[in-house]
Amino acid sequence: MSITIQKYVNIISGVGGAAAVAARELIGRIFSTNILIPTNSLIEFTTLADVADYFGTASDEYKRAAFYFGFISKSTSKPLKLSFARFTDVDVAPRIFGAKTGLTLAEFQLITDGTFILSMGAETHEVTVNLTGAASFAAIATILQTQIQAAGSSAVWTGATVAFNALKNSFDLTGGAVGTAEISGAAGDTGTNIFTGMGWSLAIYSDGDNEQTPVDTLIASDQASDNFGSFLFMPVLQISEIEAVAAYNNTLNIKYIYCVPVQIVDAETYNTALLSYSGAGLMLIDIDTPDQYPEMCPMIVLAATNYQKRNSVQNYMFQVFAGLTATVTDTPTSNTLDDLRVNYYGQTAQAGKKISFFQRGLLMGGITAPIAMNVYANEIWMKDAATVTMLNMLLSSARVPANQAGENQASAKLQEDVIEKALFNGVISVGKTLTSDQKAFITTQTGDDLAWHQVQGSGFWLDVVAQPIAGSSPTEFEIAYTIIYSKDDAINKVSGTHQLI
Repeated sequence: MSITIQKYVNIISGVGGAAAVAARELIGRIFSTNILIPTNSLIEFTTLADVADYFGTASDEYKRAAFYFGFISKSTSKPLKLSFARFTDVDVAPRIFGAKTGLTLAEFQLITDGTFILSMGAETHEVTVNLTGAASFAAIATILQTQIQAAGSSAVWTGATVAFNALKNSFDLTGGAVGTAEISGAAGDTGTNIFTGMGWSLAIYSDGDNEQTPVDTLIASDQASDNFGSFLFMPVLQISEIEAVAAYNNTLNIKYIYCVPVQIVDAETYNTALLSYSGAGLMLIDIDTPDQYPEMCPMIVLAATNYQKRNSVQNYMFQVFAGLTATVTDTPTSNTLDDLRVNYYGQTAQAGKKISFFQRGLLMGGITAPIAMNVYANEIWMKDAATVTMLNMLLSSARVPANQAGENQASAKLQEDVIEKALFNGVISVGKTLTSDQKAFITTQTGDDLAWHQVQGSGFWLDVVAQPIAGSSPTEFEIAYTIIYSKDDAINKVSGTHQLI
């Protein structure tokens, strides 16, 4: 034995400067009414095979995922993850979707005192079953159902049903009443534990819930996890519901692209209803091709954009999607839809060859909103990068002083972790010629007659100020920064003049 050296010299080791805040993945999120998706929850997939295992290959979710994961961008990147969230369009009962059973029929038949704990709604009970007389898995399900119904007193218990899913070899439970009711399970405290053997330790638990509106669904999903960059609803929504979702998305100020399918007969109505809401993208669909999903095109391009690579930003126009049928093949229709800002998969021809691609990559929104999809998407990334950088600075620093030193610290972090990356991936455009209106705007915003030269020559202008938070009592301080940068505009047309002498 000896006296610990730490009594004399005590060295604490730790990793400094570690990033505590993760950047968002700008993947797609699809809202579906499929009961396999737990209520008030979401599920994420990284492969098409996983989607097939979960939903089955005949499902619309699988078909959409096949379109999504099958895309490869011009910079050879592809979507790496897709999320699904539940849209509860009607009142639903609590459910358990069991995993594959862990016991054979013969093993179940040996159990005389099987137990598990089940919670539904306001009640929690330990359920005991004798399975010796069960001649089949279906018979086991009936015994489970009988004992569960007898254990509780509320309708969600007394009307509960249990069925054996022969395709998945699972026991699935449906509560006896719809409406808000949490559900969970655990191993029993007495007898023989059959919780794992039933497949309920790895089951999907979906709470009972009341009907939600689409906008309530988006709000809840955004608050639960904002790890997505675009979204759409699989069910057909009313125009009033679509407008409510677009209006809320507009308040989030360039956070998500809302992909809205529209038929050509409704194009003008949708334009009128949604024109003022930034981030809403109208995509023409054809009811004669129900298994094609052109409304997913912007979602796919965004998810396939790797902002960590050099010059990775993309023009959403001229993107080609394998297997997608063109819905517009004539100039008058094309012009009409362009005026209404309705995007479409259009077809042109050269040398007798048909060429189809996505057009024109436009969003709704007023004169101060980014209308081009690529510009809007890039600002989604830019805002998130700045948010992550500033929060990591606050979390990793002992303090950020409310003086010039703090301003310099914030400025250095913004330039290193945001602006340099934006110059690297192409979000910031260097050398773009500014119009007189743009020069005047920059001068007005900065109070610097030369600021526009920096924006034009270097691509950006940055100002960081440490200042008191207006109205705070006692006085608190904030870092207030302004970045003015040249957005990455994309070429959508080439006009040439040939002069022959």
